[in-house]
Amino acid sequence: MFSTSFLLVFIGFFLWYNTSKKAGWKNKPAYLAKLESRPQFSKFLCAALFIIATGLFVYYLGWMSGIFIAIVSIMTAGSLLVAIFPFRYLNYKSILAVYAVCLLFEFFI
Repeated sequence: MFSTSFLLVFIGFFLWYNTSKKAGWKNKPAYLAKLESRPQFSKFLCAALFIIATGLFVYYLGWMSGIFIAIVSIMTAGSLLVAIFPFRYLNYKSILAVYAVCLLFEFFI
């Protein structure tokens, strides 16, 4: 389940990005504002998601390949989020749509 692992990494990096003081935006949902007010909990949740995703990658690919793809996916999710988020293209509907398409490709190809 590479799609699910990458989604966990993306959500984890988004939670980390949400705690940044420079990355504020207007009309933030209430749950993100609450997580922003509790940065330690948000970073703990982010680390837990990274560990779960890394564990899934290691389970599917083995030790070295799993750790390598975990590092690459964290870098990919981070650069994607930092590059695209300021344009407000990302919302939960678009992320879930991309996840659903990737999951369909993963199962049927």
